[in-house]
Amino acid sequence: MPQTARPSHPPHALPLPGPLARLLGQDIPVIFHILVFLLAIFAVAVYFFGLPALTLAALAAVPVMLGLLLAIARP
Repeated sequence: MPQTARPSHPPHALPLPGPLARLLGQDIPVIFHILVFLLAIFAVAVYFFGLPALTLAALAAVPVMLGLLLAIARP
Protein backbone atom coordinates (compact mmCIF):
# COMPACT_ATOMS: atom_id res chain seq x y z
CA MET A 1 0.00 0.00 0.00
CA PRO A 2 1.56 3.34 -1.00
CA GLN A 3 2.29 5.89 1.70
CA THR A 4 0.70 9.29 1.31
CA ALA A 5 2.86 12.27 2.10
CA ARG A 6 1.71 14.73 4.74
CA PRO A 7 1.22 18.31 3.64
CA SER A 8 4.11 20.57 4.55
CA HIS A 9 2.12 23.79 4.95
CA PRO A 10 1.88 25.43 8.38
CA PRO A 11 -1.37 25.14 10.37
CA HIS A 12 -2.21 28.81 9.86
CA ALA A 13 -2.55 28.16 6.12
CA LEU A 14 -5.66 26.03 6.72
CA PRO A 15 -9.09 27.70 6.38
CA LEU A 16 -10.63 27.23 9.84
CA PRO A 17 -7.70 26.79 12.26
CA GLY A 18 -5.68 29.41 10.40
CA PRO A 19 -7.18 32.53 11.97
CA LEU A 20 -7.16 30.88 15.40
CA ALA A 21 -3.48 29.92 15.02
CA ARG A 22 -2.62 33.50 14.07
CA LEU A 23 -4.58 34.84 17.05
CA LEU A 24 -2.78 32.52 19.45
CA GLY A 25 0.54 33.91 18.23
CA GLN A 26 -0.45 37.50 19.03
CA ASP A 27 -0.55 39.25 22.38
CA ILE A 28 -4.32 39.77 22.60
CA PRO A 29 -6.85 37.98 24.80
CA VAL A 30 -7.92 35.16 22.49
CA ILE A 31 -10.66 33.89 24.78
CA PHE A 32 -12.79 36.94 23.98
CA HIS A 33 -12.51 36.30 20.25
CA ILE A 34 -13.45 32.66 20.74
CA LEU A 35 -16.44 33.60 22.92
CA VAL A 36 -17.68 36.13 20.35
CA PHE A 37 -17.26 33.53 17.61
CA LEU A 38 -19.25 30.91 19.57
CA LEU A 39 -21.94 33.44 20.45
CA ALA A 40 -22.27 34.39 16.77
CA ILE A 41 -22.62 30.73 15.77
CA PHE A 42 -25.27 30.27 18.47
CA ALA A 43 -27.16 33.37 17.29
CA VAL A 44 -27.15 32.14 13.69
CA ALA A 45 -28.35 28.69 14.82
CA VAL A 46 -31.21 30.26 16.79
CA TYR A 47 -32.09 32.47 13.83
CA PHE A 48 -32.27 29.51 11.44
CA PHE A 49 -33.59 26.73 13.70
CA GLY A 50 -35.30 28.54 16.58
CA LEU A 51 -36.39 26.50 19.59
CA PRO A 52 -34.52 23.28 18.65
CA ALA A 53 -31.22 25.19 18.71
CA LEU A 54 -32.04 26.60 22.14
CA THR A 55 -33.00 23.13 23.38
CA LEU A 56 -29.78 21.55 22.14
CA ALA A 57 -27.71 24.33 23.72
CA ALA A 58 -29.49 23.82 27.04
CA LEU A 59 -28.95 20.05 26.87
CA ALA A 60 -25.26 20.57 26.11
CA ALA A 61 -24.95 22.92 29.09
CA VAL A 62 -26.31 20.39 31.61
CA PRO A 63 -23.13 18.26 31.98
CA VAL A 64 -21.00 21.41 32.02
CA MET A 65 -23.02 22.88 34.88
CA LEU A 66 -23.00 19.57 36.75
CA GLY A 67 -19.22 19.43 36.47
CA LEU A 68 -18.95 23.04 37.62
CA LEU A 69 -21.17 22.36 40.64
CA LEU A 70 -19.15 19.28 41.53
CA ALA A 71 -15.91 21.23 41.17
CA ILE A 72 -16.99 24.04 43.48
CA ALA A 73 -18.57 21.64 46.00
CA ARG A 74 -15.35 19.70 46.62
CA PRO A 75 -14.04 20.24 50.13
